Amino acid sequence: MTGRLILMGSGELAPNMVAVHRAGLTAAGADQAVVIDSPFGFQENVPQLTDKICDFFTTSLSVAPVVASHRRADDGPAVLERFIATLSGARYVFAGPGSPSYALARWGETGTGAVLRRLLADGATVTLASAAAVTAGRFSIPVYEIYKVGVDPYWLDGLDLTAGFGFSMVVVPHWNNREGRDHDTSHCYIGTRRYDRLRRGLDVGVLGVDEHTAAVLDFDAEELTATGLGGVTVEGTEMVHLDDGDSVPLQRLAGLVGSVD
Repeated sequence: MTGRLILMGSGELAPNMVAVHRAGLTAAGADQAVVIDSPFGFQENVPQLTDKICDFFTTSLSVAPVVASHRRADDGPAVLERFIATLSGARYVFAGPGSPSYALARWGETGTGAVLRRLLADGATVTLASAAAVTAGRFSIPVYEIYKVGVDPYWLDGLDLTAGFGFSMVVVPHWNNREGRDHDTSHCYIGTRRYDRLRRGLDVGVLGVDEHTAAVLDFDAEELTATGLGGVTVEGTEMVHLDDGDSVPLQRLAGLVGSVD
């Protein structure tokens, strides 16, 4: 049995996402959630944010949270070994807010992508939200660098978690973000103009996930389902939009975004 990849646009700890987490736990036969702290490992509020996420799983889902911790580049060998050992035994993995580029830098030090791909092949559920969702694709947007620092748009290599299932894509959470009010913060805060610049020349399609919405890729059922307050947009050989409850076969998704031999 193969697993599930759940990609949340935002609102990963909100009440409307509880059912999505629960379905992922049930499908994987998980009695605990392994929480990865790497994406926000650079922040000053790491302990508070870790506690908030763990409290969510304890209170809202009645499952025991276990933290797989790899926060810094100078973490010693013992920390890295413990991180991979904890992750390797997981049936349900969650990673969320923070910085995509920081997460990818930490995970590249440990081969985390290979572990996550193996878990998905073995029937586990991997849930990535917000910043962590950005890392799931073949390429990833360095959101902080573009939106906050003003670096010219560029791509990072992502984890490419779906390649083993026959297709690759780019994942863009916060697809419909409007926090900017007087400026465009859609497409994960970078706005349409910079997103369009990135999109030109991209050789794979894009999966855009609205806020408070999840794209559930069920590799066993071989379908993608949208669930939540918004929708899921696939930009590829054609544009397809899924509202809450809509599904498409993964074979069709692969044809839209780009299959891998």
